[in-house]
Formats: sequence, structure tokens, C-alpha cells
Amino acid sequence: MTPDMKWYQHIRYEYQRWPLWRWDLNWAYIRKSFKHRCDPLTLTDFQHYQAMRQWTVNYLAANTGCPERHVNIAAVGDIMWIREGWQNALSPGVKDVLSKASLTINNMETPIAPNKPVPRLVYETFHYNAPVEYLDNWQGLPASSQHLFSLCNNHALDQGVEGLEATRQAILAKDARFHCIGGAGVDEDYQIVSLDGITIGVFSASFGINHLKAGAAPPQSIPVQHFGNSHQSPDWERIKKTLHHLKAHCDFIIFYPHWGYEYEYWPDQLQRDHALTLIELGVDVIIGHSPHVLQPIDYVSINHFDPACPLQVEREGAAKLGMIAWSLGNFLSIMPTLACKTGVILQLSLTHTGKCWSVDKAMPVPVFTGRPEKGGMLQRGVMLLSELPQKHLNKKSQILAHCHHLFPIINDKATL
Repeated sequence: MTPDMKWYQHIRYEYQRWPLWRWDLNWAYIRKSFKHRCDPLTLTDFQHYQAMRQWTVNYLAANTGCPERHVNIAAVGDIMWIREGWQNALSPGVKDVLSKASLTINNMETPIAPNKPVPRLVYETFHYNAPVEYLDNWQGLPASSQHLFSLCNNHALDQGVEGLEATRQAILAKDARFHCIGGAGVDEDYQIVSLDGITIGVFSASFGINHLKAGAAPPQSIPVQHFGNSHQSPDWERIKKTLHHLKAHCDFIIFYPHWGYEYEYWPDQLQRDHALTLIELGVDVIIGHSPHVLQPIDYVSINHFDPACPLQVEREGAAKLGMIAWSLGNFLSIMPTLACKTGVILQLSLTHTGKCWSVDKAMPVPVFTGRPEKGGMLQRGVMLLSELPQKHLNKKSQILAHCHHLFPIINDKATL
């Protein structure tokens, strides 16, 4: 159960930052990205995820009906800079999955600053930028759907504060159905969306921001929150203030943080403790991104919704089922390892229990980022496993095995 951990697997750039000239540490960090830690580090964590796995199988087996009043949401992970293929980055199958949702939630981990150059082959010292055409992929989805893009991640300032504001305006100007979280203004770190008889509040935060000078304050609506960091604590007062506002105006609250540690496949205990505190304070669902690899899903029984669930939280309000998706992995990127090319679309179904809105079920749909069948050498796109080009078919079994190791049930057929 406890793997033989190499020293470089304990490196965490999130709070152990080093200068780029430290090639020894850079190389060690690259080695970490290639090493897949198959199981949780501690026996306690291993036992927890075994119990959660069995509970999830039993719960989903007993919960096969389609409730009369429900809402479907699709969430994805990190949408990063790619070299080519901006306008056709989503395959027909991926678009079909997203089309089944009334709301999509997306981590836009690159600026879209029209007046700034877009890197062609390499991103200059990690300064990303993408063309406005990147958003065309979502604009073509059904007119009934809405799309929420979060800018709360470590690449928010890759093109400066001006680039951050330009990105926000580019998203909002692209389509009336597009919403944005994150910006330089006040109260832009959350968004309230109304759809299908439910009002959903979504807010976000990031573990840190690249290119932010030491001691400088982050933009007002790119909150830096240190979840899972034993060296610094989250700003709980700010979180409580945001939740107080959202609870007064929303039926359901989703937290969409850029958190966790890169290239690690299991959340550590402190991050899990912080997540349960968030749910105690009023968050219903947490959907994470940032590690660039997949991490498991935990369900949370709120106010004794299901006494058999391994995670229990008590708070004010009705009994309901909550959920924590620790990391959805990459959605679009040029990262080279198979684990970093593998992500999921999280199909999240919410249902009204008669007293409140609750999680009905969450189903991961595996996706792969690679060169499309007829794409050029530099083109990248995200596709379902059923759409893998012939040259990638040998990877399908590896991807499925990896996903099944983290999730007891997956939607590899991409049905709802």
C-alpha cells in the first residue's frame, strides 16, 4: 500500500518555488511528472478510497432512475495553450457530450488577449496567450446552453493585468451565453447563473499566480487561497463572506478551485480537511483542477443523507448529497505524458429532492488530448476514446485502466 517514494516525488512547486536556473530541481520536477503513484501514500487513505469506491458502486447501482426534476452540468479541467488547432480543438464527440448539459464549467488556463501576440512554437517563459477563436468551440454548442469560464488560475497574469481584463472582456463579448469568473474588478470571483428552474452560484480561487511579484497583492477577483498548504492558511473570512452572499441568492453552490499539487494522483489529508470545512460552510459541490492529472471523486453525505457514506458532514439545512471531484486533469494542453493527456468531462446531474437541490450522480467521461487523425504535426485537440486515431488506439486500454483505478464507474460510452 505504501509505495517506494523517490525524493523528487515530494517536490511541490506550489510552495517550494525555485528560480528557473535551478536545472537540478527542474529536472527532478519533470521526473515527478513521469512517475505515476498508483495508490494513496498512507494505509488510512488507501482504506478510505476502498470504502468510497464500494459505496459509490452500491449507490449508483441503486440510483438508476431519471428524476423528474433535474439539471445536467458538464465540467472540464485545464484548457491551456496549444500550438495549432484553436478553432477545431473540440472533437464532434466531445461537443456532443457538452451539448447534453445546460451549463458547462471550464478552467481557461490561458489569457485570450487580442492585442497581445500568440506564441507559435514555445510559450516564452510560461507566458501563455490564445486567439479569441479558441472560444468558437463553445459558441457552436446548442443555443439553450450556458458556458462559464474561470480565469482563477496561476496563468491569470501571463499577459499582465491588462491581459486579464482583455480576456474577461473577450469572453463576455463573444456570446451572451458566456459568463466569466475572475478579473481585476470587485466581486468578479463568483457568478450566479439561472437555468431550468435553479439558481447556481459558482466561485473560484487559485493556489497562486505566476508573475506576481513577491509581496504584491493579487487582482481583486483572482483570490489566492492556500488549501492543503501547511505553511499558509486559506482566508476563511473571505470565503465565508462570499458564501454568505451566494447562500442568500442561490439554490446550489459550486466551488471550482485551482488547487492541489501538480502530478499527484491523490489529495493529501490537509486538503481533504479543508474541503470538508468548505462543505460545512455551505458549499454543495467542489470541482477541482490544477494537478494536470486525474484524481478521484468523493461523495459527501450532508446531514445524514446516507449514513453508509464514508464521508459525513453536518451543517444547517436539509439532508443532501454533496461531492468533491479533486481534479479533472487536463482538457487541452501540449503536455507529453499519457497521464497529462488524459482528462475527464464530469457529467454532473442535480435533482430536486422536494426540499432542496442535491447531487444525483456524477459520471466521468474519459477524454484524450492529441493530434487529430487529419491534423498537422503541431495541431492538438481533445477527443473521446471512441474517436482515437489509429495511431493512438494502443493507448486506449492504458487510459481506461488508469481511469478505472481512480473511478469505480466511468462513462466511456459517453451517454447520459
